[in-house]
Amino acid sequence: MEGQISPASAIDETTLIRAAQRGDEDAFEQLVRSYDRAVLRLAMNLLRSPEDARDVYQEAFMRV
Repeated sequence: MEGQISPASAIDETTLIRAAQRGDEDAFEQLVRSYDRAVLRLAMNLLRSPEDARDVYQEAFMRV
């Protein structure tokens, strides 16, 4: 089920986050791939504008 994290994947996610914080680009890419659709979907639901949603989506990942 989307949005639910099993204990094993939570550990993997924590490991990926820590690696990304240390500058591991592959770990960051995996995290982005895990969340990109959910972030874009949330932006679309909130903004109701595809153009604005894509801008917010891109800005969110740029800031991260």
